[in-house]
Amino acid sequence: MLRQLLPLALAPAVLFAAETIDGTWKADLSKIDLPAKVTIIDLEKGMYSCPNCVPVVNIKADGTDQKVKDADTFDTLSVKVVDAHTIELTYKKDGKIMDFSRDTVSADGTHFTEHFTQHPPDSAKPVVGDMISKRAEKGPAGSHAISGGWRAEKVEGITDNGITLTYKSTPGGLSMTDLTGDSYSAKFDGKDYAMKGDPGTDTVSVARADANTYVETLKKNGKIVTVNRIIVAPDGKTASVTTEDKRQGTIMKFAIVKK
Repeated sequence: MLRQLLPLALAPAVLFAAETIDGTWKADLSKIDLPAKVTIIDLEKGMYSCPNCVPVVNIKADGTDQKVKDADTFDTLSVKVVDAHTIELTYKKDGKIMDFSRDTVSADGTHFTEHFTQHPPDSAKPVVGDMISKRAEKGPAGSHAISGGWRAEKVEGITDNGITLTYKSTPGGLSMTDLTGDSYSAKFDGKDYAMKGDPGTDTVSVARADANTYVETLKKNGKIVTVNRIIVAPDGKTASVTTEDKRQGTIMKFAIVKK
């Protein structure tokens, strides 16, 4: 569940001025500040819960699909206990697998790795990678090793299709396509435009704060999901991105580089 702190996987999280944006950009995973939020997980007595996840999860950990309310990108979740240190989670939407992760706690219990496979709706290839989290709180006595509080520490090995985007300037605006099938065409006028391919959002609006700063607002069913603030370097080769997840109440920062 910790990866809900991230966009899918990190895109589409960036917009730029037409005079600097044209081309293909890739996220630099070595320059990323993940959200400071501590996510609480509890797995004991046959139940899996995450009380501060968005949406809140409280389901049976019996390997069967369980209904989850108020989620934008999935409607069922199954939790399978593999062993004392490993669980598997499968997220589905209308019966189709959207996301799978194998979560393994280290032998000393200080870290756990989510090896994930995401299946974007309009992509022939999945996005694969790892998120490593550090323990912030111990779990209840006798609970599964995954129980406790966890803070995301780093992401590794995300396949290029999850962190690469291509932009092209248009009259008064910008179009975007990525390798997972997401796309849009928006003008720099603050109005909402259609976002295609991303199950977590359905519109995007763009505003220019100053010569080098751009603000992107992503919505789902009229509600703001994410606000991204992008500052382009003077040479146009790199940019810093600050992503505010309104649902999670978290902030993430990372860099991208023009290929």
